[in-house]
Amino acid sequence: MAVGLNRKLGRSQVTHKDEGFLEARRADCRAALVDGGVSPDQAERWCATWEAEATRQGVIRNLYYWDAGRGWIDAQRALRELRWLTIAPDVGLSQRPQ
Repeated sequence: MAVGLNRKLGRSQVTHKDEGFLEARRADCRAALVDGGVSPDQAERWCATWEAEATRQGVIRNLYYWDAGRGWIDAQRALRELRWLTIAPDVGLSQRPQ
């Protein structure tokens, strides 16, 4: 019962007031990425990529939208870094080749 109710309430439209909150949270996410060493342009691309992915997945734009977005962005960035790691049988885990 509660799951159906949450779906019904969660799928409602975001109000104008909430949209301002979401824009502020987006700016916070972008600023945190820049503070973490990402260029401003790249941070903007990450935010836009999250918005496209969230739309594709049908993610609800609620209070936790950008919390989920930041987690998704962090996970995607970590996966990209892992691609550079290699496992050498005689050396073990080594960083990106130089």
